[in-house]
Amino acid sequence: MKTLLIVSSSVKFFGQFKTASEISDCEILTATSMSEAKKYLMLGGINAVVINCPVGDGFGFDEASKTADSYGVRVLLFVKQELFDDVSARLDRPDIITVKKPTDRITVRTAALKLISEADTGKAPVEPEPADDKLTELKIISRAKILLMRQFSMSEAQAHRYLEKRAMDMGRTRKAIAEGIIRSYGN
Repeated sequence: MKTLLIVSSSVKFFGQFKTASEISDCEILTATSMSEAKKYLMLGGINAVVINCPVGDGFGFDEASKTADSYGVRVLLFVKQELFDDVSARLDRPDIITVKKPTDRITVRTAALKLISEADTGKAPVEPEPADDKLTELKIISRAKILLMRQFSMSEAQAHRYLEKRAMDMGRTRKAIAEGIIRSYGN
């Protein structure tokens, strides 16, 4: 059985993961601060962590990176809409999924199920991609955004959100979704 740790100052936030845990048969642990969460993480056995920013003793952004690096777990980070672009750009890593809030229950449930299903017991931390690969990926994603903006009169924020939501819904990377868009709408 996999174990999911949810860190949130808001106790109400914990309830949104009840259905996800029932569907995927995982144990849910809760913490109201990062210091409390670290106690669970140090004991081991945690497969994935959800952080609802801000947490009681900090914002949670730096903690997300430290948690993923130190404990080899995947992290789902909920961030306020106005901070989302900056945080997701700063934490653009395969082991950290950033979700904009406020969000609906379906998005929360989908993100949690994806996180739980991809969490792997005993998995070593994911090695960061080389800088050249990351730059190529960003160029592909930017090209796809431009095509979406031209083809469907979207704003950049709407195109970005479309790519992220589509990737999350389909369980694929943003790069894979962007490549499909380029094949479909590129000249």
